[in-house]
Parts: sequence; C-alpha cells; structure tokens
Amino acid sequence: MKIALVLAKGVEGCGLTRHTIEFYNWLIKEGHEATIYAATEKMWPRHKSTDIIATNFKRKDIPQIAKELNECDVVYYTSFPHKSVGDEFNEDFIEKCVYGLTKPIKVGNCLDHNMQNLNKNHRYWEIMGQMDAMFNYSATSNFANKLREEAPDTPLIEMNLNPYDYDAWSPIWKSAEEQMRRVTYFGRFAGFKDPFRMFDIMNLLKGNDFVTEARGVERSIGALPMFLNDDRSPRQDVFEVNDKKNPVTYPQVDDKVYIYGPYNLAEGMGELSNSMFGAEFFNLPARLYGSMMEYAMSEVIAAGTIPLFDKHWGENVIHRTEKVPFIELENFAIFVDKDNMQPSIDLMIELASDHKRRDAFRKNSFRLAKLHNAPEVVNTDLFEAISNVKKREAKAAPAKPVQTSALF
Repeated sequence: MKIALVLAKGVEGCGLTRHTIEFYNWLIKEGHEATIYAATEKMWPRHKSTDIIATNFKRKDIPQIAKELNECDVVYYTSFPHKSVGDEFNEDFIEKCVYGLTKPIKVGNCLDHNMQNLNKNHRYWEIMGQMDAMFNYSATSNFANKLREEAPDTPLIEMNLNPYDYDAWSPIWKSAEEQMRRVTYFGRFAGFKDPFRMFDIMNLLKGNDFVTEARGVERSIGALPMFLNDDRSPRQDVFEVNDKKNPVTYPQVDDKVYIYGPYNLAEGMGELSNSMFGAEFFNLPARLYGSMMEYAMSEVIAAGTIPLFDKHWGENVIHRTEKVPFIELENFAIFVDKDNMQPSIDLMIELASDHKRRDAFRKNSFRLAKLHNAPEVVNTDLFEAISNVKKREAKAAPAKPVQTSALF
C-alpha cells in the first residue's frame, strides 16, 4: 500500500505528531510505501525538538504536493488545517489537497477531546464531509457526537490511536539500584494532565529524602500558577531550572518542585530513566476515554519508572487483553486518588527501599502496557481498518462567493 500521512496543521510536537511518527515507523517496518507530509507555513515551537522524517511544504508547494497525494492509495490526514496558519494557505490546501484528490481513499483522525480546540481548525466540519472514514478513540466523545450532526454520512470508527514502541527504549533502562529517589512528572502542561498534583506529592514526601520534579512544563498562561503566586511573586516551593541562568545545585532539597522546560525526547527519556517514579495524571470524563493511554503515560513506563496514574482513569479504561479496568491489574501502576494521596505516598516509600520488588513491579507494568498498545497491536488494527474503508462518492466543493469588484 502507498500511503501518505498528512500533518496539515504542521509539526506541533504533541500527540498528533507522535501518532504520525509511530504509525509511519510501523508502516516502513512492515514494507509499505509511506511518506509524511508536514505543513511548515507556520512553525510551531516544538517543531525543532521533534525528530521526524517528513516532506515539508509551504503554500507555493501545494500544487506539487496535491499531485503526489493523488498518486497514493490512501491519504491519512493526521491533522487538519488550523486557523492560525492563515486563510491563504488553508484555502489552497483544502481546494487542492482535499477536494482536489480524486483517486485515493481519504481518512483522518481526531485525538482531541476539547471542542474549543477542534473549532480552531479551518472549515473543519465541512472537511469531515469529504472523508471516507474518521477514526476516534471513543464513539461517545465530543468529536463523535458533533460528527454525527455535521457529517452524518461519514463513517466513524472507534479505534485506539496511541501506539507506542516500548522496546525502543529498553537500552536506556537503569538498574533499580541505580535509580534516584525521585518522582518525575513528564510531559507538556495541560490541565487534564494535572501537573499541579506534584506540589501535593512533594509536600507529602517531605522528610523521606525524595526529589520532586516536572519536566516539559513551560511558562504558558495556564501553567503560570506553577511558577507564581496570586500576587505574581515567585513561588518559594519552586526551583525553575535553567542550565545557564539558574542551574540545579546539589544536594537537591525535598521542599521544592524542580521545573524543567521543554525537552528533546531522547534526552528527556534518558533523564526520566534515572527516576524511581514517573507521573502523568491524565483524567477526563469517563465517556471520553475509550481505550486511550496517553503517550506521556506510555513514556514513563517505557523509561523504566513505576508509573503514577490517576485513579479515575484506572477505574474507567479497560485493558485490551486482560478485559478488566486497569486499576484491577496487579502491579501495573500506582493509582493516585487526588482526594486521598496518602496511600500512594506510603506505597512509594515502601517501594523506594525495596529494589527487588520495585524492579519486578516496573517489568510487569512494561509487559502489560505492551499488550495494550504496542505498535504491533494498535497499528495492525488501524491498518486493517484503513484497508477496509470504502471510497464514497465525492461531494463537490461549495461554490465560492463572487466579489462584486470582480464583475467590473
């Protein structure tokens, strides 16, 4: 199969990009002809720190890109035109690289649960009507419900869309004895990942010789309360790390959260592997989960740490092969109840002093995670689903309004 993966939004360096890279790597490994096309009309801040093999294109390149896409069997839009990129680029892309494609099957995905984010896409619901199928992690998500209203003829396929290559990171594992008494939040700032919980963990761990840190958090508007008090003065329980201006001093203290900004993934994973515990508190309303495990959740497992996950997620997501909620799996994760963290803290302290038990725990977590969303699991399912999509009768592009001035 000849398949194009199209990042029409560009390389934003978050979940959409990770999904694209993981699926591309699997396709190449399986012997398929695959190309990633990434819009660079707008360069997103995380683009430079993202390792991706892609054919980049700007507005002037769209006619050639459209020609190449039309020669594929499948065009898989892994992101869609974003309003911030600009109308001129977006209009040309939609005309030539959506409506203009007559040969390939056109499919796409939605990984976002936030309707405000979806509405930032240019002519999004109109484009949905051009898709031969759309993939989503939940048939009851905000996207799924809206798709049934705006593009009822477009098939919706519920699918786990977060494949993760755990084995790729095995070489960075540290022995349990080498790991530091440290708990690391890993990932960008987002309210639904709840990095603020690290302050509660830090306070509850005081006096037990633990370092608490957050890696990947930058000073966005939403993240400012992690750095500043209400009166905008610097928080005294934060050490904002800057290698040049404010490097870490040793020994580290247990009454501050050490906050590091964005990281290169390989370097970040290497640092994470030195920690005994990795944290990511992804939580949403239950109907939005589907079978989704966030990439940052997979990363803390892949790096060889014991994961700290949100209790609500563990109660509501079913493991693919074990057929029970994740919270019922023995030695998969420490599920942290935000309203009662002390039991999780007690277990962390126990495990920190028992290297043999902690090593067995993290290896079992690794094994179970692979059974749920390793590439050979998720990507095989996704590829088979794409292969079974039938091309629908194309709808004509809506007529563009004629400006009065053009008549004279």
